[in-house]
Amino acid sequence: MIICRIDGDTIEELHNEAGKEYYSQDWLEYVIRKLIKGEYYVNLFKYKRRKK
Repeated sequence: MIICRIDGDTIEELHNEAGKEYYSQDWLEYVIRKLIKGEYYVNLFKYKRRKK
C-alpha cells in the first residue's frame, strides 16, 4: 500500500505553475500520477520540451 499526501498547498503550487498553457492539463495529470507513485516529476518547461 502506498500513501500519497496531496494537500491544498501542493495543489495551489501546481495550479500556479501550470497556468493556462497548451500542455497544462497533460502536465497536471502526469504530475499527479508521479506523486501517487512516489516518483520525481519534471517541471512544466521540461515537460513541454520532451513532448515536442
